[in-house]
Amino acid sequence: MAEVDITVDCRISGQQADFEYDNENTVAQFITDLQQNAMAWSAGKAPDNAGISIDGQPGSNYNDNMSRSLAELGVNGGEIIIVMQDITQA
Repeated sequence: MAEVDITVDCRISGQQADFEYDNENTVAQFITDLQQNAMAWSAGKAPDNAGISIDGQPGSNYNDNMSRSLAELGVNGGEIIIVMQDITQA
């Protein structure tokens, strides 16, 4: 388990918060955890273009990356992760 400091900027709810989070968790688990704080799309099937962007990089599609860990996507601490309903509008 690797706890790292991250900032989540949810473009869906308009909330921004700092977290300590295990970057070995999958993207799916990360979104599930955020949904409990109303900081992601509604539970259930994700919108087709839903995803995250890390430090302003092009968005990663949730459906394509849900089984990858945050570490695999480059989250190692200090990143700002933007959660979006539609990454094509980033």
